Amino acid sequence: MHLLALQHQSSSGGSVPGDVGSVVAEGMAFATGNVVAHRAMDAVMGPCTFRHETVAPAPDVAISSGYDACGIHSKAFQYCINNSGNDINKCLFYMDMLSACRRSSGLAA
Repeated sequence: MHLLALQHQSSSGGSVPGDVGSVVAEGMAFATGNVVAHRAMDAVMGPCTFRHETVAPAPDVAISSGYDACGIHSKAFQYCINNSGNDINKCLFYMDMLSACRRSSGLAA
């Protein structure tokens, strides 16, 4: 019902350039209100900031899986070195296990 009333009002006395002009004026008023509202929010909340971050590429799977596979041997060797005093002969078994693991996984000893 309202649509018919609006069509009837605009066709009875208004002109097309006048209708276009009112639409343009309404759009400009909306845009101005929008800008004022954004400035008011910036004043209250602080300006909106964006931070761009770059993500480092994933490490090679073969190298990381090889490191994880030998990690337990490396920890055991370090534990032995730290707790054996100055006698490295007590840790030769752990050193041999770590070297064998690194050779089989392609890592340098």
